[in-house]
Amino acid sequence: MADHSEQKDAPKLSLTLAAGQSVESDQGITLAFPTPLLQQSLPGAEFLNKGLRRQILELEKSSIGRKVSNHGGFQSDGNLFNLQTAELKVLGQAIELGFRSLYRNLVPEQPALAAAKIDLTGWANINRDGHYNRSHSHAGVVWSGVYYVDNGQPDQAVPLNGVLELIDPRRLAGVSPIPGFPSGHSLVVVPAAGLMTIFPGWLEHWVTPYRGKGERISIAFNIVCLPAAT
Repeated sequence: MADHSEQKDAPKLSLTLAAGQSVESDQGITLAFPTPLLQQSLPGAEFLNKGLRRQILELEKSSIGRKVSNHGGFQSDGNLFNLQTAELKVLGQAIELGFRSLYRNLVPEQPALAAAKIDLTGWANINRDGHYNRSHSHAGVVWSGVYYVDNGQPDQAVPLNGVLELIDPRRLAGVSPIPGFPSGHSLVVVPAAGLMTIFPGWLEHWVTPYRGKGERISIAFNIVCLPAAT
């Protein structure tokens, strides 16, 4: 029988963030121009989402909403977290913890960034059958993100049903693709109740048409880092 001990003990590829533009490993490999992305599933989300869902559906009844990137559906004004309900306070705290986790891992040598004060704004989205969000980015903010409250009842026969699609910012990456290496492709985030995703505000993204019954409910948000007090 062959001895596989050397394979088991082989060092794993360890990537560390270099100065701003690349991720370098101890094996001579550099991934240039990385884009940070955080995905977390919040514990206890089922109870949290019941309250959020009720509040957002009530908000739809009492507000005409706004049209920004949304084609159909409902989008609230961008002051959702001003409502200060217990559920929104919990979600706001989770978003802030996610922000701080990002910085602790990206730049551990600069703890002041992870401790920075932030300004959080957000809005509720309700998409029903056929609704989607056009391609856009969030200018003027540091981080953007989305939290999924209710996945609805999507038609399982429809591929890429109501997904968040993050577009590769390297416009020419797909012109001469590297065999076996994913470049020039979009990154797809499949919605799931309780899932939170945070990404750079400049990253272009869109939401594909939702097909199915019920409501696909989410909360989108922006994070701005406030200057340190002098």
